[in-house]
Amino acid sequence: MIILASASPRREELLKLITQNFKVVPSNADEQTDLKDARELVRFLACKKARDVAAAFPGDTVIGADTVVEAGGNELHQHTLAVGATCPRSSVVTGNFFFRSM
Repeated sequence: MIILASASPRREELLKLITQNFKVVPSNADEQTDLKDARELVRFLACKKARDVAAAFPGDTVIGADTVVEAGGNELHQHTLAVGATCPRSSVVTGNFFFRSM
């Protein structure tokens, strides 16, 4: 089975376009980090979330994901995609991590 380690309704909607055979289990992983690079940050957090949830689902494929908005090249904002609409120099960066434990 596929496990989506995310509470994002949009990610759930997108995954439903591919398959109906999945379960949503949001991660409780601590998202605190000193990483400043948007690409490194989303990769790190997506991996951390997938591994956190995968511990409870051995043998299943777990998808972790994270999105940040880099506004003006200065600050990273998680969970606030509206920031991109107010800052002309913003980028939305998403990382995905697929994990299957044995």
